[in-house]
Amino acid sequence: DGRWDVDLLKVDYNNAPVCSALPEYFSEQLNLTISDLDSVSRDVVEVMAVWGREINDDQLQKLTGLASQTLLAATKILQVKMIIQETNTGYREFIHVYVMQGIYDEITFDNRIQIHTRIAQLLADSPQPSELEWQTNLARHREASNDTDNAAVHYLTAARMLFSRFSHSLGEYYFCKYLQLAESGTNDYLSVRIERLRECLLYSGHLSEARTELESILAEINVLETTSDLLLADANRVHSHIHWQSGSFHDGLATAETAIKEYYHANKLKAAGTMLQEIANAAFDAGYYLTAKEYFNRCRD
Repeated sequence: DGRWDVDLLKVDYNNAPVCSALPEYFSEQLNLTISDLDSVSRDVVEVMAVWGREINDDQLQKLTGLASQTLLAATKILQVKMIIQETNTGYREFIHVYVMQGIYDEITFDNRIQIHTRIAQLLADSPQPSELEWQTNLARHREASNDTDNAAVHYLTAARMLFSRFSHSLGEYYFCKYLQLAESGTNDYLSVRIERLRECLLYSGHLSEARTELESILAEINVLETTSDLLLADANRVHSHIHWQSGSFHDGLATAETAIKEYYHANKLKAAGTMLQEIANAAFDAGYYLTAKEYFNRCRD
């Protein structure tokens, strides 16, 4: 009668494994069940599979454009077929993550692009209570709909939000997503690479990787037609920290002073003040207390 003859347990979506392929017997049963659906119910379940996890009726109605009674009838069919279920909070979710994945894999490429585009537009028009979740969801659907420029912007915003919450591992993931999608070889692109170097590699103490990345960034800066003083200052700032973490205080001090001059030239007085404070902290940590006092005084000036 189209129902499952295997025991599908509820899944914790947050900890569900990512599967590269579904079991053959499962795929066969799923295909039989989906092929028995009417066109409206199939459209609804495809939208749900592209959306992911769970969705409420208001969102589903906006994405499908169906009248409320038509949508209700379609979701009832999907529940009878044991494809979806209603949660205690009124959302509709797939009965198992395998079902969601299997249906998504069967959606045609053109339909996926179209649905991702609709979802991205809906998200853009109606921010969610959690801004971080909104940014990451919107980025994912922008990317899947080939809107890579906007996807990159949202990935970068998410990365910075995560770093502000000290979630460095996930923040680095979204930094890398930005770098994969954004146009390379520009001042902005290199600036984000420096930001990732500072927030990810230096924070975690990966000095060898940090040096290699900085050398690569400096090589690209050298071939730019125009290079901003701010970009050079940021590069020298991270270079000074690499020196300090390597135990070379005076090399770091000389590099940091160069960065300060470049920040002043770029009219970034706040950044210059931050650099002065970082020098003072490094001097204090290295035991150069008079130097630390000097730079703390410069901060106040």
